[in-house]
Amino acid sequence: MTIKGTYLPEPTSQIRPFPDPSMAAATVNLTAGQAAAFLLLNDNLQFTDNFPFIAGSADTPDGYSPLGTPVYGRIILGTDSPDGINNYTDAQGNAGSFKTVELDCAVVDAIDFNPKVVVTNIQGLSTSIKEFISSGDNDITITGVFNSSPGVAPTDFISNMNQIFSAPIPIPVTNYYLNLQNIYYIVIMPGTTMGQIRGEYSTQKFTIKAISDTPMTEMLP
Repeated sequence: MTIKGTYLPEPTSQIRPFPDPSMAAATVNLTAGQAAAFLLLNDNLQFTDNFPFIAGSADTPDGYSPLGTPVYGRIILGTDSPDGINNYTDAQGNAGSFKTVELDCAVVDAIDFNPKVVVTNIQGLSTSIKEFISSGDNDITITGVFNSSPGVAPTDFISNMNQIFSAPIPIPVTNYYLNLQNIYYIVIMPGTTMGQIRGEYSTQKFTIKAISDTPMTEMLP
């Protein structure tokens, strides 16, 4: 029996021989009743291409890989300036720069929220007094890999990442998941690592430990 794209076996196809014919008859009635109940309860179900409960269209990809596959959740470190160069001046007045890096094979592993709350216990009260100070900085962990062409060391990628890791400023970040958490800048923290993978000369793995930040210039009226 076929019901709007869902196959149900015929009632008799599930029956096994019984020594007592009355048991077989009861099984037939029960199975047929179940099929009737399915028809009644699912009469208004709408199926699209045999996949129920799917509505809307897929998100627009952030880009495409060298293989032509769509890339979703791309993480961009740096601004979207035409030349991809991010210029800055550090606290000592020294000029520096780094190139914008697009991470296609990376993921936000975790965002730890750290609200600052002062908890005061007062004698005689059955609960403590909580004083909210601020939302605090969020701890962020990003992990990923970068794959160069076969047999080619990813030297440019390593150099660009080192420039970002050593920049003494908040790094602009564009990523739908981080931006949904109101995170648009990150500061690189200890625990950030880069390493090789045995037998994969063209691959560079990395882990970014960072905290969220808002530049002082954006806090000014």
